[in-house]
Amino acid sequence: APQDSYRGPIPLIRRAFEATESLGSLTVVLAIMDNSTQIHGKAHPMLSVITIGDCELLMLRRLQGRHSQLQAVFHTEMQRIDGHVQTPLQLARVDDRVDPQFDEELALEVIERGSAVHCVSAYEGDIIVMGSDGVFDNLFLDEVVDICNEALVPPRPGAFVPTQPA
Repeated sequence: APQDSYRGPIPLIRRAFEATESLGSLTVVLAIMDNSTQIHGKAHPMLSVITIGDCELLMLRRLQGRHSQLQAVFHTEMQRIDGHVQTPLQLARVDDRVDPQFDEELALEVIERGSAVHCVSAYEGDIIVMGSDGVFDNLFLDEVVDICNEALVPPRPGAFVPTQPA
């Protein structure tokens, strides 16, 4: 139905929040591949990214050809409340036991005004790494890139052979 069509990451997160009743809080990272973007009359895949809090997204690309090393080409920034390092922005719903004054409109304001939204060109072969602060607080970006380069060896010429699951 037209009212259910994709209208961007903020309306998507808002609809998802309004469709739930679960209590708790979380940080958010969501990436949506949008293949409908047109640039100069040609289809151009874009990645729409929304973050709330200290979850992050890292996009890697082989900039010097198919057999080159992966390099970081895009990275989101973590969001903190009033710049406090130990206070990430969060999307929350609580009941009277936690906060008798809780107003769901505050959560909707976090989605509408507190989220960071990015639109990034996507190309065949791009690697997306999404993670919580458990990843990005414990590894430097160059370490994440090194791990990906170790695990994702550049493609070799010839027929594709899948890597063993182990």
